[in-house]
Amino acid sequence: MTLHEYEGAGHAFALAGGHNYDQGAADTANTRSLEFLSGHPGRGPAFCRSWVLETEARVRYRSIADHYPG
Repeated sequence: MTLHEYEGAGHAFALAGGHNYDQGAADTANTRSLEFLSGHPGRGPAFCRSWVLETEARVRYRSIADHYPG
């Protein structure tokens, strides 16, 4: 497995709407993650798409929860 470091990107840099969001680094990291998962048995394109949808849903939920606590 290859590990990548994203220079200048802070913690949670791929969290859309987050304090440290870095779209360029997030796009690169997400693309690399999808490519990695697509190359492993049981983690094909269908899994990757569901992973992306789940991740996007979590981001939307957190955004809503931040605006309407409790």
